[in-house]
Amino acid sequence: MRQAVSFFILLLICFDSLSSTHTVIGRVYEIIEEDEILKIQRRASQHDWSKVFDNPQEKVDSFIKREQNYLPYAPKDGLRLHVPHYVVEKQVIDKDGAVIYPVGFRYNPLNNVQLPFRVVVTDVNSLSWFKDKILKTDMILISSGNLSDAEKILGRTVFILNRRVKEKFNLSFVPSIVEQQNNLFRIYEYAQEKSDLKVSNEVN
Repeated sequence: MRQAVSFFILLLICFDSLSSTHTVIGRVYEIIEEDEILKIQRRASQHDWSKVFDNPQEKVDSFIKREQNYLPYAPKDGLRLHVPHYVVEKQVIDKDGAVIYPVGFRYNPLNNVQLPFRVVVTDVNSLSWFKDKILKTDMILISSGNLSDAEKILGRTVFILNRRVKEKFNLSFVPSIVEQQNNLFRIYEYAQEKSDLKVSNEVN
């Protein structure tokens, strides 16, 4: 035990000595390699960053235009009913390997889920007269036009209407409002000439 304590004290003395007197152990050579930080800074200053960040808004606008799905204006007010059937493309199995849903199984997800909000689908040009129909809880999808302009008009976030959503909701015209009723969607379509909505008995 005494030897261990003595060895520990000796280590403390040696480290204290090294720190206070800057003792040099072995031969030391001058560093001739370039500092890595300076090397990174030099290479960064030589790179043409304008090619990376050139017109970022243009790239965003281009992406939005590619993703947006144009819809024509509703020729008249109307109401359509739509059942969003899905077809299983890959079989679903349980933990034991038993098939729960085979490939080709057709089902309606609205039998099991409830959409917690309405979905409003419109273009930017219609917002001036249509915005009074929009509720605070609605999700807003823009089919065409500048999203920033739509957000300025509404003072809230809007989203792109892409092809997949357009197909799932069976959308045909703008502006439209989609809401769930039991196991189907009610799709309200509005023409700029304000006439009364008529219910369609057709279920897609």
